Amino acid sequence: MDFGNDWMTAKHSTGTTIMAVEFKDGVIIGADSRTSTGTYVANRVTDKLTKITDHIYCCRSGSAADTQAIAGIVAYSLNFHENQTGEEPLVSEAAAEFKKYCYNYRDELVAGIIVAGWDKRHGGQVYSIPLGGMCVRDKVTIGGSGSSYVYGFIKEYFKENMEQEECVEFVKKTIFHAMHHDGSSGGVCRIGIITKDGVERRTSGGSDKAGLRKVVTTMALRHILRSAVQKRVLRTSWQPLRCMSHYPIDENLYGLSTEQQQLRQTVFNFLQKELAPYAQEIDKENNFKNLREFWKKSGELGLLGISAPTEYEGTGGSYLDQCIVYEEISRVSGAIGLSYGAHVSLCLNQLKRLGTDEQKEKYLPKLCSGEHMGALAMSEPNAGSDVVSMRTSAEKKGDYYILNGSKFWITNGPDADTIIVYAKTNFSGPAKHGITAFIVEKDFPGFRVGQKLDKLGIRGSNTGELFFEDCKVPAKNILGQEGKGVYVLMSGLDYERLLLASGPVGLMQAACDVAFDYAHQRKAFGQRIGEFQLIQAKMADMYTLIVASRCYLYSVARAVDAGTANAKDCAGVILYTAENATKLGLDCIQILGGNGYINEYPAGRIMRDAKLYEIGAGTSEVRRLVIGRTLNNEYNEQQQLRQTVFNFLQKELAPYAQEIDKEDNFKNLREFWKKIGSLGLLGVTTPIEYGGTGGSYLDQCIVIEELGRASGAISNSYVANVSLCMNQLKRLGTEEQKEKYLPKLCTGEHMGALAMSEPNAGSDVVSMRTRAEKKGDYYILNGSKFWITNGPDADTLIVYAKTNFSGPPKYGITAFIIEKDFPGFKRGRKLDKMGMRGSSTGELIFEDCKVPAKNVLGEDGKGVYVLMTGLDYERLLLAATPLGIMQAACDVAFDYAHQRKAFGQRIGEFQLIQAKMADMYTLMVASRCYLYNAARAVDAGIANAKDCAGVLLYTAENATKLGLDCIQILGGNGYINEYPAGRLLRDAKFFEIGGGTSEIRRLVIAKMADMYTLMVASRCYLYNAARAVDAGIANAKDCAGVLLYTAENATKLGLDCVQILGGNGYINEYPAGRLLRDAKFFEIGGGTSEIRRLVIGRTLNREYK
Repeated sequence: MDFGNDWMTAKHSTGTTIMAVEFKDGVIIGADSRTSTGTYVANRVTDKLTKITDHIYCCRSGSAADTQAIAGIVAYSLNFHENQTGEEPLVSEAAAEFKKYCYNYRDELVAGIIVAGWDKRHGGQVYSIPLGGMCVRDKVTIGGSGSSYVYGFIKEYFKENMEQEECVEFVKKTIFHAMHHDGSSGGVCRIGIITKDGVERRTSGGSDKAGLRKVVTTMALRHILRSAVQKRVLRTSWQPLRCMSHYPIDENLYGLSTEQQQLRQTVFNFLQKELAPYAQEIDKENNFKNLREFWKKSGELGLLGISAPTEYEGTGGSYLDQCIVYEEISRVSGAIGLSYGAHVSLCLNQLKRLGTDEQKEKYLPKLCSGEHMGALAMSEPNAGSDVVSMRTSAEKKGDYYILNGSKFWITNGPDADTIIVYAKTNFSGPAKHGITAFIVEKDFPGFRVGQKLDKLGIRGSNTGELFFEDCKVPAKNILGQEGKGVYVLMSGLDYERLLLASGPVGLMQAACDVAFDYAHQRKAFGQRIGEFQLIQAKMADMYTLIVASRCYLYSVARAVDAGTANAKDCAGVILYTAENATKLGLDCIQILGGNGYINEYPAGRIMRDAKLYEIGAGTSEVRRLVIGRTLNNEYNEQQQLRQTVFNFLQKELAPYAQEIDKEDNFKNLREFWKKIGSLGLLGVTTPIEYGGTGGSYLDQCIVIEELGRASGAISNSYVANVSLCMNQLKRLGTEEQKEKYLPKLCTGEHMGALAMSEPNAGSDVVSMRTRAEKKGDYYILNGSKFWITNGPDADTLIVYAKTNFSGPPKYGITAFIIEKDFPGFKRGRKLDKMGMRGSSTGELIFEDCKVPAKNVLGEDGKGVYVLMTGLDYERLLLAATPLGIMQAACDVAFDYAHQRKAFGQRIGEFQLIQAKMADMYTLMVASRCYLYNAARAVDAGIANAKDCAGVLLYTAENATKLGLDCIQILGGNGYINEYPAGRLLRDAKFFEIGGGTSEIRRLVIAKMADMYTLMVASRCYLYNAARAVDAGIANAKDCAGVLLYTAENATKLGLDCVQILGGNGYINEYPAGRLLRDAKFFEIGGGTSEIRRLVIGRTLNREYK
């Protein structure tokens, strides 16, 4: 597009282009709002348009290097795609390319990029994509007078299929709105009507607004109306300012196969192109105009028939596969996710399970291909969860049934082609025996769709009323058997609840996507809000909740696939994920602040969509009743013992648990220790050659969990022995050390401990004062240790002391193996604790304690390395005890609720008690799923710090909560020491403090998530710039830009790495310092960062001239 030299001028001022819309014949309407007073020119619209392809342009807000670089990269990517495939790129594809890079760019003047264009598939479209920073000059901000108000007037005035007069009115209102919005520094506005031949006319001004409107109207009449606008439809798919990145999902943690990982990626890519650009519009309009087209494309990909047999055009996949697809759709749009869920779960799945061969052959292929959409119609205005109260009737007449009545709240009702309808066929017998399920087609005479409901959320998933007025349904369309409709419905409930639980998980992921990215971009008080600890804590809570929810979902899905699922877990997973999704939606809004409360951002939509899952398909209250009643029923049956450990502990430990707590002493500790050693329980993960059993960390977690269930105190002593002492020896000890100490620790002859903490040095390791001075073949230790678990009882201790006081603190700490009989070692006072009473905790004193040099664990000066490399194992194993305490709290509370009577009935039959029991159960199961998945990841060598910190954070806080719930259910008895509820609470609280506080765990999780997003953005920029060089279309500013960006990010991540490693990050045994030093070079070598900025700025100035 050549605009001619007459449009170039020497004088110009900074502006913010706010709109550019390309019509089918090449006409573009552009509006540019001034951000400062002074000289201006009319060509501010035209000179800021960058040609991406023959039909796609972008206009940038401000003239910054980053936006120029992005446009160049995108242009290369799209043209490369067109050359390779021969297909003209879509405008949505261009927008998607911009999204990859925009979220991480920040510039003080730049609000974002507007992409406008036309393609054969969708016609004219406009997308607004913000950059990562915010405009602060002249009060123009992302959320203020820049791009956001454009969205406002488009929402207010634009509609599809505009006629000639409406096009003119649209332009007039656009200009009027641009001149009157708040925040424009000078109130000056320029409009250009741009054709393929250049700008026909232009005008400007801030004072003569009436004249401006007159000129604009004339221009519109002359150019827009004579064009092909008369025949075309301008369809705007507008994406408001919102977070554009996606927080990555760690597939390895969840044990997904390669095929399942590929499935997720395929679905994600498909949805980013076909659904994501329309998600906000769908919610606003309460309608998805392209629903049928999208449905057929989903069918072509095989997404609609994941669990349907291949003989009926399905893919024969698993319910876990189905959950992954449902989750990803909901991540993009909760509304379309629910429509998908109703289709596959409530309709297709029922037909697959209970349909006749004839019914399956007739209906399943069309439902799988997307030719038909499915629904289930059970609810009525006066019969929701109370199924048997329905009034819709079906009377048999010959080979047909005549249906009369209505259904309400029917998801997909207004759109469905195939509907499973429940009606009463027998009014004389028991209510539940008189209901029948029918397959109804939309064209059956007597069937019609009533009002479409206007809902709080899930807008665009059409929900409506259905009417049956002498509707004639063939008798062969009965699903199942006559009178057995309740069986048809109830037998599918577990599958329905499982699949529906995928929706909230997808919404939780969307909430994390939006919130984490926003916290990464938004600045306040001179720093990103994601660097504030309170925001990091909230992000960490969000992360742990979504991981626990996804673990719970996938575990239940695997159980369903294996045929081992039960009603309480299928109800539990939807209860748990639904309420967590609402919570994360609210948290997302809170992190976004004021922006979370306006509809230009998706946070409100996510929260509103999530709330549906606490109501639809059975309310949270009903789910709690299902779980509570199931627990009561299970209690009346003989329970199976979990494993040999449980049997052993019920005999050897459980009877003494209360006494141990009361006396703060386990008199039979040594005898018990040798017994568990003889069972092989002390050396679960220790190699066989050193007396262990060579088991996994998952095995170890199960043992610890059962110990915690019997006695939190003795479980804590066990963990200190196996995790803090034995595990360190196993990993870093010499052969001589392993052979000497591990066998005795495995048999129970010796008890182990770790001594690091001191009165003035807890988590702050490098502040320790205990010192060790080398004299010949020995080290002489002096100092004291405090809060040492097993300290009063241990035979073998790993003790940390300073060996070098002259260098950096992190380099001068050494770990020693000390035996209880070493001269100069003595035990101080035993601590009287609130909880964990019976797990002896005390003070250790070293007065010229003589330790052989061969007892150094690891290397001299590398004690911090010894300690830090074991943290992930320690946190994982520590998390097992609170899980055991949670199980104990459930044991006590559920048993009490089953026995205790009030007002003539067991308290477990009261609905509020059942609800509390259900919450306790779901939290415990979610915690167990999280722990076991993390343990499997550790065993596979793919675990990471944030999940090991996350699982301990999650189980520890949940254990405290269940302890409190247990006390509440027991009432007054929960507050007296004859019952164990108080002990469980006190023991649980320890795990929010020991092994690093909950606050520290939150910080570990939050900082690593931040580092990851920077790394991914840098890699994307680099690889796209490299492709441009390969194609010979790179330029100086892009090559300088990518080096500037990656170099400064590398230094930042090096600093973050040092910070996360704490003391270890500052010593050269760890590579963090080297990484930081190496990274800093690239800000200097090859031209400094300052020079690179000059290169980019000068290039931009030359291009402007």
